[in-house]
Amino acid sequence: MKPIFNILIKAALILFLLVCTFLFLPIRSNTVNHFILSSLDYKIAKAVEFENSKIWLPGNIFLGGISASDKGSVLVQAETVNINYNLAAMLSEKKEIVFSAKRVKFYKDIALLNSVSNILTMPKMPNIGFSAIDGDFEIHKDAVVVRKLVASNADMVINGEGSIKKNGDLDCTIHFSFGKPITDTIPDFVKITLLSEEKDGWMGITLKTTGNYAKPSLHVDSELFKLNIKETIIKIK
Repeated sequence: MKPIFNILIKAALILFLLVCTFLFLPIRSNTVNHFILSSLDYKIAKAVEFENSKIWLPGNIFLGGISASDKGSVLVQAETVNINYNLAAMLSEKKEIVFSAKRVKFYKDIALLNSVSNILTMPKMPNIGFSAIDGDFEIHKDAVVVRKLVASNADMVINGEGSIKKNGDLDCTIHFSFGKPITDTIPDFVKITLLSEEKDGWMGITLKTTGNYAKPSLHVDSELFKLNIKETIIKIK
């Protein structure tokens, strides 16, 4: 009886050590980490590739040299993505995620930015890149609540908050700040009526975003105009 008891004690100890190692040491195998991400969301994981990774199960995911593609076409690339989460909260209905991405470049037109370009009668921004994108999200069953989203590069800063439903419907408030290289492409009449002056010669505009992510509707108030932009068509009321 005693030998069996000793074996059980040793097995329990080994299991305990394995669990401790699994929980408290980061996993650095790309193959294992891709499997972990697949178990969280197969559709997203299938489209994502990364050169190096580190997952600490209680609360952190780091991906380096990351790219996301669709049908062989690259949609976005980032030098690094760092995601912090609360493991206990992830098991509840309200999941909280804080992430930071560095040197991000998009290779597909962003509908929201195209609509902003139209309202300001400025050139579109294809293949736009950001030096940093930081976000603070709550993930619910049917929607994502954006508590904070900041995307910035040398000539533009975007600050947003609101909600995005599972079907893509938007209800967000977004503030755009533009540096001189961008404002120089905007007609003076538009700058005077729609943009407000900010620090260091920058100019900004706050937009209410509704509709769907693929076809966002933008609403902006100024002293002279109230514009409704839907499907990139400007209607002056």
